[in-house]
Amino acid sequence: LPSRQAPPPASSMGCAQSSSGQARRKSRQLDRERYGYAVDSDEEDLPKKPKSQQPLQLQKPEKQQKQSLANQQPEPEADQQLHPGRTRRVQIDSAIRVKYNVSSILHRTEHSNSLVLKAVHRDTHEPFALKLVPAARASRFRTELSAIRRARHPNIVRCVTHIETPRFLCLVLELATGDRLSQRLNERGRLPELQAAVYSAQLLDGLAHLHSFGCAHRNIRTENLLFYHVGPDSRLLIIDFACALLPDSPDSEALAPPGSSASETPEGVDGRPCGQPADIWAVGMVTVAMLTGRKSAPVRPGQPPLLPQSLSEPARQFLAACLRPDPADRPAAAEARRCAWLTAASAVTAPTAASQRSASSSSEARRAASQSGSSSRCSSSRLGDSQLSETGTELRSNSDSTCS
Repeated sequence: LPSRQAPPPASSMGCAQSSSGQARRKSRQLDRERYGYAVDSDEEDLPKKPKSQQPLQLQKPEKQQKQSLANQQPEPEADQQLHPGRTRRVQIDSAIRVKYNVSSILHRTEHSNSLVLKAVHRDTHEPFALKLVPAARASRFRTELSAIRRARHPNIVRCVTHIETPRFLCLVLELATGDRLSQRLNERGRLPELQAAVYSAQLLDGLAHLHSFGCAHRNIRTENLLFYHVGPDSRLLIIDFACALLPDSPDSEALAPPGSSASETPEGVDGRPCGQPADIWAVGMVTVAMLTGRKSAPVRPGQPPLLPQSLSEPARQFLAACLRPDPADRPAAAEARRCAWLTAASAVTAPTAASQRSASSSSEARRAASQSGSSSRCSSSRLGDSQLSETGTELRSNSDSTCS
């Protein structure tokens, strides 16, 4: 019988295992240096290194990487335009820095390649919002500047002045501390019907002022509606006039800009000119987003989005009028503002002297406003006739059920 060999001592087994582990780790390190990855098989099973392949350069330590990046000079064309995807610091021209102290970035707009900064005036210490537009977009900047300088309305962002530099065109705007309507819908979901009617009325008030001097915004969406402050009673502001259309604009700008709300209208999808009726369609889409809490499905020509079943009849009439496929059939902004649904919401939420004294007098004022409005009817033939007293009752019942 073959003689049995005695097992090696425990100490020698540990040394053998440790030495084999070190050899395996060393082999893996060599594989990483040769081929870029570790291989556990034998040497003959390793893939052959192509002759044309250059030797792999080892990654520099983090300290050397930072030092090499610091020594690199910036690209000469990097500061000519704003790149939303980059995280580098934006070089502000001295003509802007001498008047304003820039503190932070508020918003980046990809479709117009612009940047909104928060700044404080060095002399008056008043906060402002600076919108920087690349100098390459000078033609569109002139249109945006002309539209926003002529607008004087509580529901439109106010432009104080503008600054032109060789690299940037700067709009100095009033600073609004509230969030955007899109952010509020993402955080809180759908709004009560009464609150959505109030915001739609404010939106139409601002659009009626713009349309009065022939301006069409053409990019009304929840991202371009900003609250003036964070309080629940904040007013809504229309911002971003980069896609605006004026009466003296060239015919080449009559078509809907790509990515704008006008491009989602039936006339925009068909490639027809888009003007003020496109804003009315956008008001209907924004109202649907407020009532559902999400952005509607992509629009097809002649097919407006589906409406929730829980809407009141006056709200359905308002949305049906705004979302008519033919632009000629849609009401004007001032006409849509006089519809029964919005008029009743304004009557319920309008502040009065009696409502400021006590809660009891506030309820009496609301009841008197609803009773006095029951005798009047909506004068718009396109929106349909409905009594304000009935609409006010439906609005109050819907808002109570939603909040409960």
